[in-house]
Amino acid sequence: MADETSKSGQPVEQVVWMGSDTDRTQQPVVAPPNPTPAPAAQPAPAPREPDHSPANGVAAKDQSKALAQTVISAFTDRLKDEAQKRGGYLTIGDIDQLSREFDRKREALETVFQQSFEQYVHIRERAAFDHARRFPFDRVIVNTFAALFNQDRVAKDGPKAVTRRVLPGFFMALDKMIGPDAMEDYQARCRKIVARLSPGDESDFDWLTLYADLESKKVCFDALVTFAPYFEDIKKRQAWFIPIVNNDLRANEDWELTEDGFLNLTDEMFSDLRAELADAGLRKMLEKTYSGVTCFELDRAFEKMDKARSS
Repeated sequence: MADETSKSGQPVEQVVWMGSDTDRTQQPVVAPPNPTPAPAAQPAPAPREPDHSPANGVAAKDQSKALAQTVISAFTDRLKDEAQKRGGYLTIGDIDQLSREFDRKREALETVFQQSFEQYVHIRERAAFDHARRFPFDRVIVNTFAALFNQDRVAKDGPKAVTRRVLPGFFMALDKMIGPDAMEDYQARCRKIVARLSPGDESDFDWLTLYADLESKKVCFDALVTFAPYFEDIKKRQAWFIPIVNNDLRANEDWELTEDGFLNLTDEMFSDLRAELADAGLRKMLEKTYSGVTCFELDRAFEKMDKARSS
């Protein structure tokens, strides 16, 4: 497949997405014609702590382990309860009766397993770019750090390298941090941009036009402004984020996300936003769009990230 261009304009190895379009969700950011600045007196609410439960899309290893433990614990606890009632032992007839009882609950268990694995498959397929027109926001946000996937960059980065294998876990983490509704909102905004840029055959769509579109950049920055507070405590987020990525890797994969790799990813992802905050002229535009209070909060978040890294 043809190479793509990173946010800096340099060609990078194209991200290959494998899977169906049914599981990928992307939201291009469509900037309103006259964005209304956020009220200066109202700082953004503190981000909620993501739920790390298997029922909410953690890696397959964690899901399988948790489900198996739940079923086994329920079964053994029931056996113990019945054995205590019967003086510490069970007959074959007692076990047969318990078996019939569990069999009656089979349908409910099947539903739980099905929902869990369907959710996992959905997340895995979110890392598929082949049919990304339905999920354009994923391309938009991944483009902020896609330069890391270049083979020369991977070789140069060594232990802190980030490959496209990070994507399934990356999308899991985003969903858990800001929630699927917010993600779908970004996806919907990006779909409108794609429809405007390419109303014809989607197979001919040039994704570079999406990355260069001003409304798409607005969506991207909207998302980054939302994401930044979750990374304020960078060490805590690092400890939470890395297992989500690495637990989702297949057993035969020869790459894992390291602590330095996580920092490499976040540095790259937020680099454009940080650069505009540091530029006096561009900062005024950000303050007009997001408010001075929001920009101050972003400064503080990035300062805390830098301080935690150096400590």
